[in-house]
Amino acid sequence: MMIERLLSYRDSFAYDYEDMYRWVDTYEEDGIIYPGYPEYDKTVFGFINDVYDSGLLIRDYSSVLDRKGVRDVDTLINDADMLTLRAVLSYYVRGEHKKVGLWGRGVRKMCFLRMLDRLEELVRDGAVAA
Repeated sequence: MMIERLLSYRDSFAYDYEDMYRWVDTYEEDGIIYPGYPEYDKTVFGFINDVYDSGLLIRDYSSVLDRKGVRDVDTLINDADMLTLRAVLSYYVRGEHKKVGLWGRGVRKMCFLRMLDRLEELVRDGAVAA
């Protein structure tokens, strides 16, 4: 059930991605410098909340990714097995706390879309139950 719910975001990430995220540049007002920050729409927040509820996130995602020996985790998405896909998803979802704007990268570079496509393939191939 939760996987089907996650897959329901596919069209939003495919067609509405330009409206889902924007970066607000650093600015100064009344002598105070405000650092840049991301703004996400409610679809992104809904997706992130549903990912947390799905049980797909893993704690040791960095060790799984380290064993893959790649510098760019995005290169792992298209051929990922379920454990690797969960690790990449965890990297993006949990990584926003360390790297502000990482969700935006996931939206802009269509990483979330590609992860959903791969998840759908794994479900279709019977590697994971929907």
